[in-house]
Amino acid sequence: MNTIRTCVLLLCLFVGSVSSVQRLNNIDDLRNTHYSKREPNHGLKLLFWFAQHVIDIDENYISQMDIEPSRGDYGFHWFENRERILPTLSSEIKGYYSVGNLRYPRATELPAYVRKDHYISPHSPDSNLDRLIVCVNRRDPTRLHSVFITSLIYQLDELDPHLTFEINPALIHQIQCPCNCTSHHYNDYLFSTLTSNRKDINDVQKTLQTAKIIFKEPGLAAFLTSTEYDIKYSYRSFAVRYHCLATSSAKELREPLTQCHITAEIKLEIKTSATGLAKLTWEHIPANVMKEYVFIYVAVCKNTDFSNAHKYHECPKFGVKSSSGSVDTSVYLNFGLQPQLLLYKLVPLVTNGNRGMPTKIKPYRASLQLYTENGKACAQLYIKKTFSDWKNVFSYSWVGFYKNSQEANDQYYTSIYVVKMEKVEKYSTGEYYVYKYQSSLDIAPGVQIRFLLEKKYDDRNVLARTQPWKDTKYPITLQTINDDLHPGLPPELLPHLSNPESFHGPEFDEANGIIPIRILGSDASLQLYANDGKACARLYIKKTFSDWKNVFSYSWVGFYKNSQEANDQYYTYIYVVKMEKMGNDNIMDYDIYQYKSSLDIAPEVQIRFLLDETYDNMLAQTEPWEGANISQITISCFQS
Repeated sequence: MNTIRTCVLLLCLFVGSVSSVQRLNNIDDLRNTHYSKREPNHGLKLLFWFAQHVIDIDENYISQMDIEPSRGDYGFHWFENRERILPTLSSEIKGYYSVGNLRYPRATELPAYVRKDHYISPHSPDSNLDRLIVCVNRRDPTRLHSVFITSLIYQLDELDPHLTFEINPALIHQIQCPCNCTSHHYNDYLFSTLTSNRKDINDVQKTLQTAKIIFKEPGLAAFLTSTEYDIKYSYRSFAVRYHCLATSSAKELREPLTQCHITAEIKLEIKTSATGLAKLTWEHIPANVMKEYVFIYVAVCKNTDFSNAHKYHECPKFGVKSSSGSVDTSVYLNFGLQPQLLLYKLVPLVTNGNRGMPTKIKPYRASLQLYTENGKACAQLYIKKTFSDWKNVFSYSWVGFYKNSQEANDQYYTSIYVVKMEKVEKYSTGEYYVYKYQSSLDIAPGVQIRFLLEKKYDDRNVLARTQPWKDTKYPITLQTINDDLHPGLPPELLPHLSNPESFHGPEFDEANGIIPIRILGSDASLQLYANDGKACARLYIKKTFSDWKNVFSYSWVGFYKNSQEANDQYYTYIYVVKMEKMGNDNIMDYDIYQYKSSLDIAPEVQIRFLLDETYDNMLAQTEPWEGANISQITISCFQS
């Protein structure tokens, strides 16, 4: 009876618009959509977080949000509904706010299980497209009228009308009250999906026992399972890397399942030092990584530096000498900092094409190149796009793979008809189409490939021969690494150093997850954050609170080194009427003021709002600053 009453009252709160958008009434409806079914989609996890942690139902069954979207909590921001896919509203009464853009300010306040897949697969076309949109009362932005889930169309920044749905409050209630599934039940389900149609059940069972796959967020596993989120896809690489991690012998590492070099959960952290500087820590770098890569660094960069090669190379780097450790940096804590792991190999002085430029296939507008991948000899064919009838001309043409250049044309190791070579889409955007083929021939000194016009072996039929593959050896032993960039590496070996394989985690949260605290008896809130390594205060004043300067004429914010200090033991303070107003657009419902103090941000730092110059009228105090901002990344496999 209580459940029915809850859903009815929730329904009353959600109504307010008629829409052509499909409404999802229950879990079955959600499961039957194509919305957010596998990583790195984060829409279902976003919906779960919203239902579990944003909507509050009190003892009177009254539902309101515990946050204020108009204040920017969790990255919420105004949504204009330009495409008119959602119902048209009276802007004086209601408004739309969107959340889920993981690059938006304060999106780092969202829980790690919502954000993590984006940081593991940041360049995937499916990454960071999902959104949740709420319709709220403009006069009371915590009052919820309706909820929508949607996805953007890739590269268009527009809602996809086929992936836009309104969420019935009954569905919200179902998510809030999931089945009583434990993590063990979930592991049983995952085990059954991974082992379906497979014979290696014992291996998978050992994998799961080793991996200890557990969702720490209660109910999330049951929800994802009930919506048919592709668990098998999400955790296939997880199972493989733990299988790899358990193997150690050279024979085992040659097995098809273990064609990867690094298989671990490597944890990177940006911690807060006692002087407001970033402290990098790392854990669980496997022994095989420490052995295989000649230089390993941790670095701290701004997230905008990753797309700028010049700035990227200027990021502070610190040599790693053990699988776990920490290092103090001279970088002040600021929003956007990201920890990064950099791994360098020695490679031949030449590229994987062994410095062999493509060999022209005379007299046609095409070229042939020998290169290597996975230790095998490979062929790459370049066809100029103006050569439109090449498949007719080359209908019987083939590429032969030879162990050395002295072998006769009919003594090839293997061959491939050029019309059967695989097109490489990502390289076929310029003036050429590119096709490739990986042979079964091991790459070795002397290997050569040849292009023959038809199935004849006379030299007149050979239109192209690549240069034989060259041998490359390293004449000296590398020295022990220090904290300087590549010390002990002779200048003649610098060209042998590969571009780093790099992985980074979520950016540092300037507010360290501290949500604004409401100032008692007013339409205002207080937040602690860090900027340039200093403790800062941010004050949110609702625009309808027009006489706040009179009310707060003697109010002040105190900065404290820890939460145990008395109100009169502040390190420094600022009168709120003297705080600096931030420039923000007019569609927000709050004016925002800020102040950067002289106190170094450090664990346990706290700020408090006091109504007047006495010390007993404290109206708000923030949570103490925590010591670490964790950004864990998962590395499944590195390519050799």
